Amino acid sequence: MTVTQNVCPGRACFKFVAGMNGAKIALKMERRTLERNVIGDGEGSVLDVHGFANTDVDLKLMQFQSNTGRALKIHNGNSLELKITKSEFSDHKIYQWDGGAVLVRNFTKKTSASVIGSKFHSNIARKGGACALVDIFSLILDIENSHFIQNEALSSGGALVVGNHYSTIEKSSIDVRSSKFFRNRLAFMVNMSTSVLFTNSLRKHDGKARKYAEKGGGGALALYVSQVMRLSFANNIFADNQAETMNSGAVQALLGTLYRDVEIVNCEFLRNSGGLESGTFQLIIKSPSLQSRAILRNLTFVKNSGSSIYDVYLSQNRLLMMSCKMERNSGGGIFIGTSSNVLDVLIENTLISHNINFGCNFYKGNFKNGSVYKFKNVSFVNNACSTKDSILRIYKHKSQSSLFLQQSTFVDNFCKSGVVKISVISRLGSNNGQVIINNTKFRNNSGFSKSTLTIFDVNEIIIQNSFFNTNFGAADGSHVRVQMQSSKITIKNTTFYQSNMVRTQPFNGFLTATSLGSIYINETSFISDLFSAGPVPLIFVEGAPEVLLDNSVRIKAPLSTKLKMDNFTHLEMGKYSYSKQITSFAFITEPCLMLSYSIHRGSSQGFTFEDNITCYTCPKGGNCSSSLAARPNFWGYPIGDKVYFKLCPEGYCCQTVNQTCRFHYDNYLHSGCQGNRTGMLCGQCKKDFSEGLFTTQCHPVSECNEGWFFSILISAGTLFALYLITKPPLVERLVKNLRWFLQSHEQDDYNTLSDVEKPKAYSKYAFLKSLFYFYQVAGVLTASSYGVRQLLKDRFVSPITALLNFQISVNNDWKICPLPGITPLSKTLFQPAFLTTVFISIPVIYLLHSVLNKLRGRNPALPPGGPYLGAVLEMFLLCYSAITGTAKNLLHCVQIQKVSRWYYDAQLTCNQWWQSASLLVIALYLLPSIFALYFSSFGLYQGKMTACEASDHFNPNHS
Repeated sequence: MTVTQNVCPGRACFKFVAGMNGAKIALKMERRTLERNVIGDGEGSVLDVHGFANTDVDLKLMQFQSNTGRALKIHNGNSLELKITKSEFSDHKIYQWDGGAVLVRNFTKKTSASVIGSKFHSNIARKGGACALVDIFSLILDIENSHFIQNEALSSGGALVVGNHYSTIEKSSIDVRSSKFFRNRLAFMVNMSTSVLFTNSLRKHDGKARKYAEKGGGGALALYVSQVMRLSFANNIFADNQAETMNSGAVQALLGTLYRDVEIVNCEFLRNSGGLESGTFQLIIKSPSLQSRAILRNLTFVKNSGSSIYDVYLSQNRLLMMSCKMERNSGGGIFIGTSSNVLDVLIENTLISHNINFGCNFYKGNFKNGSVYKFKNVSFVNNACSTKDSILRIYKHKSQSSLFLQQSTFVDNFCKSGVVKISVISRLGSNNGQVIINNTKFRNNSGFSKSTLTIFDVNEIIIQNSFFNTNFGAADGSHVRVQMQSSKITIKNTTFYQSNMVRTQPFNGFLTATSLGSIYINETSFISDLFSAGPVPLIFVEGAPEVLLDNSVRIKAPLSTKLKMDNFTHLEMGKYSYSKQITSFAFITEPCLMLSYSIHRGSSQGFTFEDNITCYTCPKGGNCSSSLAARPNFWGYPIGDKVYFKLCPEGYCCQTVNQTCRFHYDNYLHSGCQGNRTGMLCGQCKKDFSEGLFTTQCHPVSECNEGWFFSILISAGTLFALYLITKPPLVERLVKNLRWFLQSHEQDDYNTLSDVEKPKAYSKYAFLKSLFYFYQVAGVLTASSYGVRQLLKDRFVSPITALLNFQISVNNDWKICPLPGITPLSKTLFQPAFLTTVFISIPVIYLLHSVLNKLRGRNPALPPGGPYLGAVLEMFLLCYSAITGTAKNLLHCVQIQKVSRWYYDAQLTCNQWWQSASLLVIALYLLPSIFALYFSSFGLYQGKMTACEASDHFNPNHS
């Protein structure tokens, strides 16, 4: 049945009224559609059930759509059982009253409501945009597998409200599971007389409206209950809900007393936003008990935002938070506090990362008794706070209050006022509070103006099995700062380390303790690799009556830095004229002076100092502006306590001037290199890497499978050998073909001279002579130059000269690795491989030519040897630069650590057999040149040849 487009007078289309004495009604509706009906009052309901003592309403497969007013109102009775199953309520608007789709109110006894598999879409009301259950004594609410989408309220409960701020539900049991709340919102409020929304400007100046907004909240759900028998959220999704300038974009629960644990499990809170105290989720227990807990398990908070103080606001004395995730939120962080005497918090297996404007604050208003805070396997990663006091802030009572931080991690967090702060507020009572930090890591955190970890006025502090790595802060004790009246500090089996990474935040030492209590440190190391231009107090202790720092404690200053101790220990007069010793001291670093260095660092075992370092003048090729580093293309090595630098082969060593090239004494063979290189003078490739042919970078062995290169090399060598043997007039033909477009009459005069000898400039050797004349002046063109000339050198001159030398530029970054296992030696020997191919090809072509003549029956079978001998002689003259250059590279040796080593692979010492062979090659080229110069000068002197004839004898292209 469909009921549509009716105009209903009064306040309802269908109205069920019990009468004077009340009665029982059982109303069941199934598979009905009620849509686009108009209620004459405008604020009434399509279906109104009123005044029955016992009411039973069952709606199944119903559709209420686009009616003027709300869909269903059930009110003024004793008890109610409401079932809504697989029904849909959409597009209802009622601005001045509660419950845009469904309103249940004024039941004096038990009310049971279940919503199963239903949808509420685009409904609007003052409170409870979709559903409102108010003024009920006892409520059992069960919502399962339902969708609340794009509903809107003006003050509380964008989708659903239970009770209200002024009149709470007395008793309630609420269970919401497997449901979705999407894009529900609170629109602040309206002017009730005009139903017009307040604008942002009006909100700022209307104090009454602001006060009203503070009492509202819950962009999706708002719960106001005095006595909670049960509250459970399971497997729900809250996404894109908004509360604008009110509390809690997703859920607001203001509860009185818990009689059972509150359980919120397997829920997701995504992209919700709100204002005031809480942006996403607010749970407040006004009268907490010692028996009940709030349990948050496997919750996800991602990309929630807003102008609130906190994303999550939890006011409950006993809290268990397990396996939760908070990522990329910007609504303010987490608040956990209570007005109860005891605050018991356990957070474990939880990730809190990449949040902005984040702070996690723990606060107990009544400080008469102690509290227990336990963190186990909790990770704070890459969080930032701009207005918060710190990333993690814990306020403790002085008496019987304990904090346990175990197996947790703080990484890459930034806060201007410190990362972790633990403090005692009340100074009343006995001081027996305790902080235990065990197996916890602090890495790359910055407290900016404060320390990474700050502890105030706690009686006993134990830090053990922990790791503080590269933290920053402007206060003394960038890692840990302890300020006490009277305390006991124990640090055991803990590492404090500051790396040499460059950060803009300051580092002012590891530990500062100003305390009137005892300090015990053992089996702990304080190691700094961060160079500082001035002194830094690595450890500072003031006012301690007893300090134990035994020989198991290692303290190390950075390289090129001395370590010394300033001792301020003194005696003070106490009561009754007794004197007591006050221990104060500081371990301070003192770097070498500018332009000096040392490869050692100051160190101590406890109070026993070990090394008195000596500073030396900065060596040539070194950079001592901070710690010792190599200048571009230099590599350093030690001899004794001094460091020397050698110029590297181009492309081997580090090319930057920053601290990535700093000298590492303990690892100098593997530092300062680039392109996956390592070893002495960076002459070798790393493990599982191989040299490439035309680059100094080493390639993974798995990529060395380009064997096709050898085929190209053999083919090119064979073709060039054929060219030298046959010498076809390629240049003349090319020039002739390039002149085809010239008009014929322009060539007439030239054609008449066909019988005249052509000028020498047009001979078949003219082009090659021009190239070799260019080669002779190429050295001038490749002189030191910049700008356009540098570009011409790199892109034009150098490649051509390399080609004329039968070489391919080594630094052209061609990533060719034909086979694994190539070394600098084999790569250097490979440079004349093309020439070797040409030399081998010439006799092979001669033999093939002979065989071909014999097969054709020609006589004689052997071809004339002149062209072949000429080709060999010409190659011998042309390749002198490539051959002698390779021989020179093979002979290049340098002194490293008083041992003569080959320059291109310093792992190899000199005086190898291939160096003797290189000397022989150079001699074979040098002696004929000496004889040729002698006989040519003798001929000139005797007048037997002219200067031009002598020049032609040395020209490799002479005919």
